[in-house]
Amino acid sequence: MDGGTDVAGSGNAGSGGNSSTAWLTTKGNKIVTSDGKPFHGRGANLHDTRSCNACTYAPPNPDGLVKWSDELIDDWHANFIRFLLESYPSGDGRTQWQSLVDDSGYYKDIQTVVNHMTSKPGVYVMVTLFLDPSMVADGQMHAEWPTDATQPVYKMLAEAFVDNPQVLFGLMNEPHDDASQNDALAAIFTKSIQTIRDVEKAHGSPQHIVVAQAAQGYARDLSYWIAHPLTVEGGANIAYETHPYNHTSDFDTLFVQPSKKIPVIIGEFGPADTYQTLDEAKQLMQTAETNEIPYIAWNFHQRCPPNLLQDMGGT
Repeated sequence: MDGGTDVAGSGNAGSGGNSSTAWLTTKGNKIVTSDGKPFHGRGANLHDTRSCNACTYAPPNPDGLVKWSDELIDDWHANFIRFLLESYPSGDGRTQWQSLVDDSGYYKDIQTVVNHMTSKPGVYVMVTLFLDPSMVADGQMHAEWPTDATQPVYKMLAEAFVDNPQVLFGLMNEPHDDASQNDALAAIFTKSIQTIRDVEKAHGSPQHIVVAQAAQGYARDLSYWIAHPLTVEGGANIAYETHPYNHTSDFDTLFVQPSKKIPVIIGEFGPADTYQTLDEAKQLMQTAETNEIPYIAWNFHQRCPPNLLQDMGGT
């Protein structure tokens, strides 16, 4: 994520807005642009107006968030953003906290920011349901999975961006149940993808890429999806996300070899405690580029570690 390096290698630099040439698809083990070339996505995670719970006690500021996105895209030269949506089951003193299903202003703000980012040629946004009250809470069975109650949320997101070719949909954050629950995870992922596909069909829209997260190890281990790829609508336009906060010795297992069989996105990585050093994060980017795997760093923030930004203000 060198601020002086142009990473807008999507192959769609001349297309913006809702151009028919901007749609991404899957082809074999790759995500490809309209000209059939691998999508070279490079970028970072960006939080919504709730800002990783750092701004929930203040009124939402979508204009400020737009400025943050401009810094990430225009100055850091990111062309692939994982945009994280977070809501809570109760306010607990927060000013903004409700799900987009219940908060029309939040739903509008999401659209404002995503549409701004995707108005830029060659910029793609993976809208990800990071935290939502409809997902089972941590510490219970199926920690933080989508449920039947999550389907209206996916439906509203699909309706909001049904005609936007530069949007992808991420289903959740980090599965971490036992492998014995993988079939159940596949079932709820299948249902969730079908919810999005039904909206696309109703509108006569092309399919967006929907991203399923690695089933084990807090979205690290992709082996289940290699053996059991999701088959919704024939499995087209489904990609698989991994978060390899790991040492270089694990890269081959966690994303290089899987990328030879299924479309892979690295959705999080970065220097983190004893898991990954800065040098290893740099090596990850080089390895991903060699294997034409899109990658998204954690995290364009100063108070949601591991951070890409340093908080110099203290306010």
